Amino acid sequence: MSWGGMHTTSGFITNSEIHNNTAACGYGGGVSTNRTMTIRNSSIHDNFALNGNGGGYSNRSNGALTVINSTFVNNQASGAGGAIFNKLEYTGGGTPGFMKLINSTNRLRLEYFSFPVL
Repeated sequence: MSWGGMHTTSGFITNSEIHNNTAACGYGGGVSTNRTMTIRNSSIHDNFALNGNGGGYSNRSNGALTVINSTFVNNQASGAGGAIFNKLEYTGGGTPGFMKLINSTNRLRLEYFSFPVL
């Protein structure tokens, strides 16, 4: 499994530009994570996930995603989620994760793939 631009466990991406990355055989051409994430005032563009999901952003485990004042432009994936792949799992005993987009833009490949697993 591989990722493109970065794999992070910090939970926050702020005032950043992540672009022109490729996940050669995996998830998250631009960003890959396995936790709750907030992306604020950032641009994620021209990334590609080859043989995987989430051209711009991928979260393959339970975790909410909040995107504020950010853009996803021209990200592609050979699988699901050209811009964003956010797998949301519900394990019982609480609320499942969520995906929230606030004042954000996605151009080209308008595709968000997010689903609860019950």
